[in-house]
Amino acid sequence: MAKVSQFHRLGTDKKGITKIYYKHNINNTTKIEIAFIGGASQDKIPGTAHFVEHMILKEAKGLSENELYSKLRDYNAITNGYTSENTVSFPIDVPNRFLDKVLELYSKLLFNNSFKEESINLEREAIKEEINMLNDNSQNYEDSFLDYALSSIRVKEKSFSLSGTHEDVDKIDAEVLKEYIDRVFVAENMVISVVSNLSYEEINEKLEKYITKYAKSDKSKKITYPKAEYYAPSNHISIKNLPNQKTVQIDVAYMSKKTERESHLFSYIENYIFNDLAGKMMKETRSKRGLVYSAHYEPILLKNNMTLNTFSALTSKEKVNQTLDVIGEIITKVASEGITQEELDACKQMVIAIEEDRRNGLKTIDPSVIMQRYLEGTEVFFNNQLHKVKELTLDQVNKYFRDTYTNTNVIVKLYGCLPKDCYSSYKIQKMLKARLSQCYLNVLDGNYYDYETRKKLSEQSAFEKLFGITDEEKVTNLTFLEKYNVEELENKLEEIQLRQLPVEKRIELANKYLKTLGINFQFHIELNGKNKDEEKSASENIPDQTEKSSNEKQKTQEEITL
Repeated sequence: MAKVSQFHRLGTDKKGITKIYYKHNINNTTKIEIAFIGGASQDKIPGTAHFVEHMILKEAKGLSENELYSKLRDYNAITNGYTSENTVSFPIDVPNRFLDKVLELYSKLLFNNSFKEESINLEREAIKEEINMLNDNSQNYEDSFLDYALSSIRVKEKSFSLSGTHEDVDKIDAEVLKEYIDRVFVAENMVISVVSNLSYEEINEKLEKYITKYAKSDKSKKITYPKAEYYAPSNHISIKNLPNQKTVQIDVAYMSKKTERESHLFSYIENYIFNDLAGKMMKETRSKRGLVYSAHYEPILLKNNMTLNTFSALTSKEKVNQTLDVIGEIITKVASEGITQEELDACKQMVIAIEEDRRNGLKTIDPSVIMQRYLEGTEVFFNNQLHKVKELTLDQVNKYFRDTYTNTNVIVKLYGCLPKDCYSSYKIQKMLKARLSQCYLNVLDGNYYDYETRKKLSEQSAFEKLFGITDEEKVTNLTFLEKYNVEELENKLEEIQLRQLPVEKRIELANKYLKTLGINFQFHIELNGKNKDEEKSASENIPDQTEKSSNEKQKTQEEITL
């Protein structure tokens, strides 16, 4: 077991169980998370891992459900379980005086399972209700900006249903549950994360006595945890008109590829410059111009050194374009001119107040956070860097702003009651001073065009513009609409071989696939300025995605800009 420091331990034991330990000095409690790598990705029937999690926390041989819950309450333990795509986890929070008792209970739950048919049937009905609840919530749920951003840029080979359907759950019985546990719940897939004021030696002794000695070892069943992958993507522009709302939410994220330590360090400067009533965002958008009710900045640190430097504002229908203009102005000025020495000195004084004047010593970290950092392959024990802010020079800070906010990709989400003249996706990129999308695809003629000059491009030239920045970053300078990856749409359209069909048939099939993908845009043909089929284009419901020249307005074919 590697001794990272007197407060940190990280490594695997002889069986292959990974143990992570962090010592705190706050109170006499211990937080433990016991997890098995596998999760829903190992389901043969969707929902199996989730069902296993429910049953493990229900009962064990010689321990009924009522006895279990009664004992946990007597021991003042806070317990739970959750299933993700890649793990089944059991977090525990318990006073040290009851730690042995709770670990003894969990040794029975994890390694002495009792899957009685009656209990399985009762839990099956509870899981079905949970599925109903999840389905109801998803229909009425507006994705948060972070959800939208992650779905836009995360590289995923496969998506897994965590709960499955009612039909899936009906297929899961004791044999299915036992087979999953036998295949996944082995020592090599086990990760235990502990935060405690007890010493590592004390914790390890208790884990050996109650937990790890019961875990079966089988190297052939080891599962590799898939690291989350993000690529530096193209601009993602989502414009959603919700006419029943009175306000408009504007979320803008500037994407940067910096080390986690660098992003974390400079976020102290960005917070000071952009946030609070005295920050540039509120001063410019609210105090000086009266455009917004609220505006703030938040850095979102992702895996593999990607940061979303996010600006959010809540405004009205009439002020959407102006608010975008101002955000663009602020970013342009900070990127080109930087900040002043006076501003940097003031920021450092604030940091001193946080670090020294307001120090309270109540600093710790949750074991689930430590575990996730380990599984994702990032730095596990990440200390704050407040003291390093004092050493930053003005040149270092302004270089960071230049690099981060100059010619970068953006993720933008506008949703609410939008104006009819709301900026097009291309103009939004211009206003925000983002890296401009290079070209678009006209699906009616199957040709690529330069986004700004409107000149036709060869497939080779378009491919180089779209995908040719660097192989490592896989940057795609093609604008995306909503959540849908352009490649998905292109593949769909390729399947029906648009180029070989009459224009009318192309439009019919393209509209069908656009509707299937959930994109609120429909094609129609205009001859001499009139609709051939009298069907009103649904494109009137969203802002025009192109800025057409007077000559292009005379064309007889409608385009969709992707």
